[in-house]
Amino acid sequence: MPTYLSPGVYVEEVASGSAPIAGVGTSTAGFIGAFPNSITIPEPNPNYDPSQAIDATTNPAHITTNFSPVKVGEVKLCTNFSEFKKFFGNFSHSYAQRKLAHAVYGFFNNGGTRCYVVRTAGEGQITAEFLEETFEPIDEIAIVAAPGLTSSNVSDAIITH
Repeated sequence: MPTYLSPGVYVEEVASGSAPIAGVGTSTAGFIGAFPNSITIPEPNPNYDPSQAIDATTNPAHITTNFSPVKVGEVKLCTNFSEFKKFFGNFSHSYAQRKLAHAVYGFFNNGGTRCYVVRTAGEGQITAEFLEETFEPIDEIAIVAAPGLTSSNVSDAIITH
């Protein structure tokens, strides 16, 4: 302890031995989608002639392409919507895939920077065990969403997770 030679107020900092509380991010989301192994994605037809009548065979306004997303249960980190499209496809004719695509698009459009996405082939495959295998090992996921999937089984699995 130091010796103080004159009267007054002295401030002495002493190490407390405990570490400060570390901040935890709450901006990383986990998205779950349930859609088949092949989806149909509409794309603008580059040969479409707007001066002609729209005809599904000779002058379609849109053409469709088949897309095969990543396999069931494979978790992918997406840092922008282009990465999502590479793994899971663009907006499609599939209701469940389209809901997922809109949710991820909105996430990035509203300032989100990182999200993890996983898919199943059907809504019945989303269980607490499935989430434990896919999302549990990733500590940074703070929010889990299953856009368009409203069954009580899915809700229970997410809450249990």
